[in-house]
Amino acid sequence: MNNAIPALKNTVEKVYKAIDRYLPNTFESMKSKVSNLDELLNPIPESELKELTKSLSIYNEIINEPIPPTEVPCSTNKRHLQAFLDRFQLNISDEIFHQMDENTIVEVYTKNHKQIFRTINFFKTCRYDFYTMTFIPWDQLFHRRPEVTQKIFSYVQRLLDHNLSFTSRPPFPDHILTEIESGEKVRYTSRGVGPIYGDEPNEPIGYISLITVKPILSTFEVIKPNSIN
Repeated sequence: MNNAIPALKNTVEKVYKAIDRYLPNTFESMKSKVSNLDELLNPIPESELKELTKSLSIYNEIINEPIPPTEVPCSTNKRHLQAFLDRFQLNISDEIFHQMDENTIVEVYTKNHKQIFRTINFFKTCRYDFYTMTFIPWDQLFHRRPEVTQKIFSYVQRLLDHNLSFTSRPPFPDHILTEIESGEKVRYTSRGVGPIYGDEPNEPIGYISLITVKPILSTFEVIKPNSIN
């Protein structure tokens, strides 16, 4: 067995316990899954597993910080995002925090589109749990029409190549996102996309995405004119 697997499994368990503070019963749901990690992780190089363990350990520390007694969900998301940025000495537009409300899901990606942070409220709107979202490739979990995916990636690449500022109106439409396992559909709306900076203020090292998702409860729901399903 890969020597890095036990440490990673232990870290995953800690993250589940931390998420459980916000979403009760999360820890109970993971017990049967951690035992199945070995088969999934064995082919992965030990160096990559150690990097993943380090990343998840930091995420665990962030979401495990004491919860202020009067904190509301929107403030929780802002606090976690700020802690993540501070930990890695990253910078974003101040406007991003002004755009966030309790329904806003925040996702942070590297330049090669690897997700390295998501706010806790993501798991309130998604049937997939932390284990699945961490270890299963995104395209095996969700489906959207290819032309929408192309529009999103094309704009993000332009944002990174030309150092575009944060915009709350990115040029891609609301659309339907389908969870492959459950068949559940949500309306995906972008609330903004912008660059993330490290030491160099004019050289993005990644990007941040603000989204909202709304469950589609009926197949007869009227689709907005600018939407693509």
